[in-house]
Amino acid sequence: MKKTLLVLGLAGTMLIPTQRALAIAGIGLNFGQDSYTIAKATYTNLFEIPGVEFTRTEMDKPLGVGVYLFIDLIPVIDLDMGFNLFFNKFDVTYTNPVSGQSLSQEAAWARTAAYLTVQRKLFKVPMFNVFAGGGLSFHASVPLLDKEFMEGFLGDANAQLNVEDLLDEVTQATGFHVELGARFKPLFIPFALNVKFRRTFVDGIAPGESAFSTITLGFGFQL
Repeated sequence: MKKTLLVLGLAGTMLIPTQRALAIAGIGLNFGQDSYTIAKATYTNLFEIPGVEFTRTEMDKPLGVGVYLFIDLIPVIDLDMGFNLFFNKFDVTYTNPVSGQSLSQEAAWARTAAYLTVQRKLFKVPMFNVFAGGGLSFHASVPLLDKEFMEGFLGDANAQLNVEDLLDEVTQATGFHVELGARFKPLFIPFALNVKFRRTFVDGIAPGESAFSTITLGFGFQL
């Protein structure tokens, strides 16, 4: 009997770290929204020519989609890596009464971000934990269509506006962020659901903003 209990005890001792070792990673998708909007603007007398006008309609808060990788290998902290694309659309109108040019079309503004976050659990109950973290983020965005950019981009009032060429004018920057979130992980099911509030500090990416907030909802496979 004693030998049987000893064997069971040793088996249980070995099982605990094995179960802990399995709960080491997760991968999934997330969807989010930024906190800012881009206001409507009308620019007149472009290139200092009377009557040449450019109008950009208001753009709503950018929507985003991305992927994440969660790693829980270190006893005190967790690592979270992710990549997101945020975008939204607006309409532009460009008129040049001198040359008779008139153009109206739909355009898009977009930004990308890669995040590396160190997280620490604040408290944990079965199947649910709250965490906080911070880290570095790497960003890129297409420029906003405004008067300064239009005059530099087109060169003169008779040039053709080609929105696709904006991809050649991408701005890149490195920033940092802090976040607060919660993760739900059911017992015995390799699935997790998480929600995050992130505050990002970076210049030159979001038009008119040096810091902005993002809320994301993610779900995916997690051991």
